[in-house]
Amino acid sequence: MKKTLLFILCLSIMATLSFSFAEANIFQIPEIDLSGVNAAIQNVANQEKCKGIRTKIGNKYSSVKLAGDQSYNKFNEVSANIDELVAKASEKGYNTTKIKQDSETFKYHINEYHTKYVYASNLLKIAAMFAGCSNAPLQDINTFKTTISTARNSIKESKNLLKDAKSYYRDVIRQDINVLSQQKYKEQ
Repeated sequence: MKKTLLFILCLSIMATLSFSFAEANIFQIPEIDLSGVNAAIQNVANQEKCKGIRTKIGNKYSSVKLAGDQSYNKFNEVSANIDELVAKASEKGYNTTKIKQDSETFKYHINEYHTKYVYASNLLKIAAMFAGCSNAPLQDINTFKTTISTARNSIKESKNLLKDAKSYYRDVIRQDINVLSQQKYKEQ
């Protein structure tokens, strides 16, 4: 009972005090100019966006460069093996004219692919410089968009060139190797 009375008394005192403070406008919050703070927050947000874009472009550059280097090195090894096979077959007196010509065409496909993927990876490097940062002029933004678009197209073209090189090896070079092996069986 005493606790209940004490609680009611406390509530009535708090109600009286809060009513008197509300009339006196003690708790009125002055308005604060946040325009400078908003600009700073926007600038930080733009810098984070810029950092994210550059990171994404950097990751894409790394993956394009790694995949391109691996494919290029693999095809150079295959080309070296073909040249070695041609040299051994020539020493033994086999007709290697066709496979020599096709080997040169295969090397042309490899070099064309190499040129295109290096171009695409360099475009990604350039695009990272124009990565839509906060104070970038309109010309830089347009350059960024154009560079990214060109890089995407170059990556697609390099993938198509890689497919062409693979199919050329599968359809032409392998057939030439089979022809060489048939020559061997004919001579024996």
